[in-house]
Amino acid sequence: MKNSGFHNNSREGQDRFEIRHRSVVQGAPVSEQVGGAAWGVTTTSASSHLIWKHRREPASTFFGFHAVRLSRNVALGSAAVSRACFRSAPDRDVSLRMRQMFLPLLVSMAMPCVFCHATSGDFSPASLRAASRYSAARSGFSFLVIQDGRVKYENYAHGDAADRTVSIFSGTKGFWCVAAAAAVQDGILDFDEPVCDTITEWRSDPRKSDIRVRDLLNFTAGIEPAFSLHGRSISDRNRYSIRLPAARARGESFIYGPSQLQIFSELLRRKLEPRHLTPEQYLDRRILRAFGIGDVDFREDGKGNPLLASGFRLTARQWAELGELILGKGKYRGRQIVRWELLAECFRGTHINPMFGMGFWLNRSAPDGREVDVESMLELPWERQNWRAACLCREAPRDMIAAIGSGYQRMFVVPSMNVVIVRQGRDDSRFSDAHFLRLIFGQGELRW
Repeated sequence: MKNSGFHNNSREGQDRFEIRHRSVVQGAPVSEQVGGAAWGVTTTSASSHLIWKHRREPASTFFGFHAVRLSRNVALGSAAVSRACFRSAPDRDVSLRMRQMFLPLLVSMAMPCVFCHATSGDFSPASLRAASRYSAARSGFSFLVIQDGRVKYENYAHGDAADRTVSIFSGTKGFWCVAAAAAVQDGILDFDEPVCDTITEWRSDPRKSDIRVRDLLNFTAGIEPAFSLHGRSISDRNRYSIRLPAARARGESFIYGPSQLQIFSELLRRKLEPRHLTPEQYLDRRILRAFGIGDVDFREDGKGNPLLASGFRLTARQWAELGELILGKGKYRGRQIVRWELLAECFRGTHINPMFGMGFWLNRSAPDGREVDVESMLELPWERQNWRAACLCREAPRDMIAAIGSGYQRMFVVPSMNVVIVRQGRDDSRFSDAHFLRLIFGQGELRW
């Protein structure tokens, strides 16, 4: 792969979807168009916004100033029609007809175009069917929606089945970062401890000696990405990784690649040695067993080191178990696996990339952010990537968390809606996260 470690992700000829004016309701009572506290409907902070003349503004703004402006515009329009219509003869005989024609038109022009966003329990069967068809038409295998712990929609295409495992590629990262949070809880490590306390070879390197554990997990340590680690040619990935040079000082760059997690693998290996555990055994006992997931491919090298950046093959339902842990704030089926305050560290962005936490992608810049295709952005050299004010989809809830794997393997988790969505398939550059999510959350045009 060029620079990102993703595979076969050419964007030549990619369909670009510019979806505007979805679920527009004009002329209907405002109470039927907009959900909000003013109308006795609970609205989440993730979805309390709407479109007013192509600008997104808070619903509270609309119900305040803009409601006044709407009334004023209608009144002024009515007055203008009256002045135009009530003239001296011979125009006076058509005045009533003109008022009947133009007043409704002016009122409809003054009404806002309302974009209805999803709130809790607001999925429609039609929107899920449309998203499923869209995914399948772009080489999607599986599409699974679980809400409130129950399967709301499930579909498998192109000969796929519920029990078929599919590579989730970089979705693997999320499992290891959750294991890192568990290791903090177990007193094995600390997110803010210097890496050189364990990897002592770094103590004399001025660009590495101040790197912290969390810098490795959120890819801000500044280490060269080394995409060759994805292959089988390097017999000892850990040793190779800790010898890589620092391209930038810590905290100055977001460099997405396998090297920084591989360095964490070596740190965790050394931390676990006194407990007579390997990183694979720790992840299995601490996280995977709780989900009933076993026999995963750790893609170990010649020295037995697992590849942390990629490798797991899971069914859609197996991957969704991790989402259920997130929805449960670290609790799974009544058991607290990881304390929430530690797990929540995985969902904190950095100033370099507010869109990425530790192993997971975020949608916090919605609804006003700039939509980016993560896989396309990662194909650029890391020096040219721009993650500022970026989001996956403006119409998806702000609290949405995503595990992203190459070839558009996706797991979306929305705490405010208590929902987990999994999509798996072959790499297909026609797929768009933003369009797929708009079909699900935007309540918009269902034809694609």
